[in-house]
Amino acid sequence: MQKLIIRPVKFTDAAQLMLWENEPENLIHSERQSPFDFQEILDLIDCSSDFENSKQIRWIIEFASSSIGTLDFFNFQELDNSIEIGILIANKDYRQRGIASQALELGIMEMKKYKIEKFIAKVDVSNKASLGLFEKNSFDKCHSIKKDSTFDLEKNIISYHRCVNL
Repeated sequence: MQKLIIRPVKFTDAAQLMLWENEPENLIHSERQSPFDFQEILDLIDCSSDFENSKQIRWIIEFASSSIGTLDFFNFQELDNSIEIGILIANKDYRQRGIASQALELGIMEMKKYKIEKFIAKVDVSNKASLGLFEKNSFDKCHSIKKDSTFDLEKNIISYHRCVNL
């Protein structure tokens, strides 16, 4: 059986992250207004090593010893112990195989050490794979919102929430 792991992002991942994050197919589903520059990628990696101060953490998803995507937890809110989730299986050969579900569960288990109780995913309605991922993994659909997108169009976003017992 092939092994799936999530590991902290490293500076040696920067070039790969820049390609994945700036891929037009991926960028359109993000909340970014513009592509990342290399320094922003380095800053993200640097912040990821200090969750207590940055309130975000990023992991690389590895399957069969290959880096295939990212799992991000960001925008931590101390008031209700909530955090947002972003996940990307960048290597298309590994999509629709249950890997994102496994990585998501590993990440949620890891985040429990920070006493996080509520996980939030904001998903564009056109991103059918992510909609299915969060619905399949016990996230409750909470509400829909419209917001400006990367390309000056309206985006329809569905917010999913999942609460966990610590």
